[in-house]
Amino acid sequence: MRRRAAALLFAAWAAHDAEEWFAVGPWTRAVAEGRVDVPAWARRIPFLREPTSDRRQRAAIVAMGALIGSAAAAGAATRGRSQWYRAGVTAYGIHGVGHLLASVAVRGYTPGVATTPLTVLPYAVWALRTNPHRVTARTLAVAATSLPVSLAVSHAIGGAVERRLDQGWRASNSASATASASASRRTWASSAWCTRSALAARSPQSDR
Repeated sequence: MRRRAAALLFAAWAAHDAEEWFAVGPWTRAVAEGRVDVPAWARRIPFLREPTSDRRQRAAIVAMGALIGSAAAAGAATRGRSQWYRAGVTAYGIHGVGHLLASVAVRGYTPGVATTPLTVLPYAVWALRTNPHRVTARTLAVAATSLPVSLAVSHAIGGAVERRLDQGWRASNSASATASASASRRTWASSAWCTRSALAARSPQSDR
């Protein structure tokens, strides 16, 4: 049971983040463009003032998945005793409450809120209640620390991946433009050579 509960942490997270995978980018762009009505104070939040690209958000989700996977693996290996696993479940539940509060604050939908009451909160409550290794003050401290740190790290990774992809795209375009210009020069030179050759071939005939 405890190993299954630990393994289900990743499954519950994946079901929840599937919503964010498809919703975060379009929603932040809609907010930035004024197509979604949110309070004025919310528009001053950098996350909402600047739209998030799909690839940045999805890279961040993959990075977070690695952290969640490590917590689930630790829980399965220790039958729920791992401090990292228990802190992960606790942080997962706290983050679900954050989703609900965010939707209340903006008076509408926010990405992740739809699956929070279906996967996040039910799983967190069940996993913590069925685990004989109770949440301690240390567990809460680890959860309270790891939640913002993991979010910051995953989004930093997402930003780094996006910048790397942008650099690769610009380099590829630059290389393509250079190759195209070089091909054009070769074509022009070849055409000029053919023209000169044709004129040279006609010159003796003209003299006769």
